[in-house]
Amino acid sequence: PVGSPLDDGTLLGPVHNEAAVKEYLDGIAEIEKQGGRILTGGKRIDRPGCFVEPTIVEITHDKPIVQTELFVPIMYVMKFSTFEEAV
Repeated sequence: PVGSPLDDGTLLGPVHNEAAVKEYLDGIAEIEKQGGRILTGGKRIDRPGCFVEPTIVEITHDKPIVQTELFVPIMYVMKFSTFEEAV
């Protein structure tokens, strides 16, 4: 669950400030612009504070956004044909 890091059971707390929320939302927009598909998440959570949804994105490995460290809860999932290609 997403919530206060002081509460038992919380797995994800807020990002640290509004700039991080903007980085998250801008990152989601850029992912979609580059052809990525949001599998889950991708939105700001409507509650006080800087809470965003943990997000899983399907995208190809050659997209520029994959090489950009966003420091927000976005995980990329990529398909490969062989183990060697993935490594």
